[in-house]
Amino acid sequence: IWEREAKHGSPAHRFALQKVAGQIASGHTVAEGMRATNGYFPELAVAVTEAGETGGRLERSFELLSRHYQTMVRFRREMASRLAWPALEMFGAVVVIGLLILGMGWATSTMGGKPMDFLGFGWSTMQYFWAWVTFVVLLFGTLAVLVYGAREGWFGETPMRIARKIPLLGKTIQIFSLARFAWVLAAAYEAGMNTMRGVGLAFRATQNFYYQQFEDQVKHDLQSGMPLTDSLRRTNAFPDDFLMHIENGELTGNIPESMTRLAEEYNDQAEKNLSILAKVLFMIIFGIIAVMIGVLIVTLYMQLYLGTIQEYMP
Repeated sequence: IWEREAKHGSPAHRFALQKVAGQIASGHTVAEGMRATNGYFPELAVAVTEAGETGGRLERSFELLSRHYQTMVRFRREMASRLAWPALEMFGAVVVIGLLILGMGWATSTMGGKPMDFLGFGWSTMQYFWAWVTFVVLLFGTLAVLVYGAREGWFGETPMRIARKIPLLGKTIQIFSLARFAWVLAAAYEAGMNTMRGVGLAFRATQNFYYQQFEDQVKHDLQSGMPLTDSLRRTNAFPDDFLMHIENGELTGNIPESMTRLAEEYNDQAEKNLSILAKVLFMIIFGIIAVMIGVLIVTLYMQLYLGTIQEYMP
């Protein structure tokens, strides 16, 4: 199967799968073969595969991974589709304002008038245009660095602490993180993985440094014999409904079912929040564009109309 799959996909994909096939042919396990690809397969995929092989439930492990990654792809597509219009709107505004600066400069020079001094700095049209380009590049470049740095942990848990306090945005980030935690914990238990390792994978799967900082504390509590519910409650980072599902799962001995049901509920709630967030973002961008265009119109009015009247007044 692995040799057949190695005939499809990108060169990197084919190389990785051929590596796995070679490891299996040499007597290694599937998980060992996946780990030998030097990071091509995520830690979650390798760990769940290893747990499935150890417990004799490899087919169930692959089914769980398939469902997980299909869900992740669907969420990414939905998020991209919901945020596409606000992003396109912002891009259009940036281009229109840049063209407006060039167009007004061209119009005034064609009519033999003075170059438009939009902000009273005494700059030429091209200086204002390049100043606008520089501002846009710095603004979006800074945002990109902040977002990427937050994901990579450059700033520790501080960005997530700040984001959690922002209405709607913080709640949406929290829901996504908890949904990933719940699903991975369910998959780990169902694949036969021990609690300690499953919890560690679940914390790392949140992709949220606010939650990941509690991994060692929770593991220490588990090693001392504390139940999982109490270990998570001591962090003061998990909401009551999450802890209730964990506790119900421990009491009934069915954590996978309880966590899977919770993850599905969180996914539904996240979709609704994303829809609201996209609408709010649209209104914010629309307001910013309206203000910017309004400022330009007022500037043009003052310079072209009032400025002309002042020139002819005695």
